[in-house]
Amino acid sequence: MSFVQLNKVSLAFGDRDILLESDLTLQAEKKTALVGINGSGKSTLLKVLAGELLPDGGQVIAPEGVRIGYLPQTCLVTGGTVFEEAERAFDNLRQKEAQAQHLAEAAAVAEPQQALKLLEKSHEILEFLEAAGWYRRQETIEQTLRGLGFTTKTLYNQVTVLSGGWQMRVALARRLLEAPDILLLDEPTNYLDLEANEWLENFLKRRAQGFCLVSHDRAFLDEVVDQVIEIANGKLSVFSGNYSAFEQRRTEEKLRLQDAWKRQQAELAKQEAYIQRFRAQATKASGVQSRIKQLEKLERIELTSDASTLRFRFPPVPHSGHDVLTVRALKKAWGDTPIFSNLDWDVVKGSKVAITGPNGVGKSTLMRILAGRDPYFSGTLRWGSGVQTAYFSQDHENDLNPQKTVLEELETDAPTDMFPRLRDLLGAFLFPGDDVEKKTAVLSGGEKNRLTLVKMLIQPSNVLLLDEPTNHLDLASKDVLLDALKSYEGTIFVVSHDKYFLSHLVDQVLELATDTPTRHWGGWQDFARRLEERVTVLSPGGAPVKTESQLSRDEVKKRQAQERRLQREEDALLTQLDELETQLKQNLEQMSDPQNYKDGALMRRFQQEREGLERQHAETQTRWEATARELEALKA
Repeated sequence: MSFVQLNKVSLAFGDRDILLESDLTLQAEKKTALVGINGSGKSTLLKVLAGELLPDGGQVIAPEGVRIGYLPQTCLVTGGTVFEEAERAFDNLRQKEAQAQHLAEAAAVAEPQQALKLLEKSHEILEFLEAAGWYRRQETIEQTLRGLGFTTKTLYNQVTVLSGGWQMRVALARRLLEAPDILLLDEPTNYLDLEANEWLENFLKRRAQGFCLVSHDRAFLDEVVDQVIEIANGKLSVFSGNYSAFEQRRTEEKLRLQDAWKRQQAELAKQEAYIQRFRAQATKASGVQSRIKQLEKLERIELTSDASTLRFRFPPVPHSGHDVLTVRALKKAWGDTPIFSNLDWDVVKGSKVAITGPNGVGKSTLMRILAGRDPYFSGTLRWGSGVQTAYFSQDHENDLNPQKTVLEELETDAPTDMFPRLRDLLGAFLFPGDDVEKKTAVLSGGEKNRLTLVKMLIQPSNVLLLDEPTNHLDLASKDVLLDALKSYEGTIFVVSHDKYFLSHLVDQVLELATDTPTRHWGGWQDFARRLEERVTVLSPGGAPVKTESQLSRDEVKKRQAQERRLQREEDALLTQLDELETQLKQNLEQMSDPQNYKDGALMRRFQQEREGLERQHAETQTRWEATARELEALKA
């Protein structure tokens, strides 16, 4: 069983304790979420588990041979193409293949008895490579990269020209492809859109080995984890179940603690009243002293503050007309390539709209058009009377004044009556204590985004345009934001990959598409349910396939002919697979024949033939799976 163990581990930064003689066993089969308030040490703990950071005391124990894969929140990728960078996940297997080749070549010139031993070792390595997916790596790499949002065209782009977010997707793909025994992921969904987020969710649910991850996406955690580790005040606590189960238990624990605190406060008041009343009486002196000592020894219950209890209210919403937005025949294209088109859209005051769609369909582009940042489109877009928009995106950090502190930057835009609450508001958005005195020039990208978000929220507006507003927020900060947005009296347009956030906010969904976008009434859960219930199956050409009762006689014949054709193709591909597997078996027998050991050229030819056969097998397997899916869809 693979595991990483902490034994009495302590770690501090200055006078701040991160871990205090903490014990933990992280088992490889457990799917674990690591949670805690901002600054509690989640990322630091992952570094300790990964061996990237040595503790001040205690031991980090891992059995020999345990492979640990670690993805930090930010990391650099080296040169080469997207595919080449992802393929580096297989470098250890490439070395194994070279080792097998070297053994085969050595066997060709060795004495028969020694040659047999060398060839057996070579075959063991080849079988290991087969089981590890070495000969299917191209298919596996492409599937993983496509799942994370890359297209056939972008697979071979240079990684150095990608944005930081897309480089993180490449780094994530590489870690997943390495298939370590224990996978450590720090905020893996930060740079993913909704589709890539769902792909990762499904990948982790199917993954045989476990993982430990930090994420601030409730819906994601509920789907993928079966254990929660909380880090608080230097201590680690382990809870079974998903994140919602953990939250329920923590809420119950908090209520019990509050009740115990009230009882203790009442008892303290009673004892202190007794002490004050009888302190001056000599006959009561021993009793008074006894009670004073009891109070000194008493372990006081302390209630911790909770950022999510802070309630932020928007400034008064300026008046606007009932019709907020009117769009007709809106189209956006890059050159001759359409992004979306035929968008007719009417939005009324108070609507809360999610904008969604596949990767690359133009969600952020539409937000920039709505914000007036992109004038290059066709069609008409007209805002209603009195509309005042406020726009947040991930590229607004350059709008900050580098000479101002965080607090000064906020005071520049805040209404005067909000000044007394600005420090609390900044604390809720992860700028605690003296952090508000930092110059904006020294802030990280995530900190700048959070400050830009807070600046936007305090400015009077009646339309909010929010492009991934929950990125870089922890769960408590998201709660503050969500609570404020739910009570906002204006109109909201939002792009987000956080399903929990969308489920609790929006009342309609715009689903973008290259041809004609679709508007869905109802909340995000209604939209998600309709997606699951869609029974219309798309044919390879993209046209809806009718149910059998809707088909004419000619259509029935045409469909039956297509089924027969696909069935013949499937049968032929299965036959090819059988033949290839027979050839692979024969090839292995030839490589195992002692009479061939001393012929190095012949052994190399056998090895090359095997590699060619395995490539053909992988390609044929892929074609068979695609044909089988198409046939199954046609029969549905």
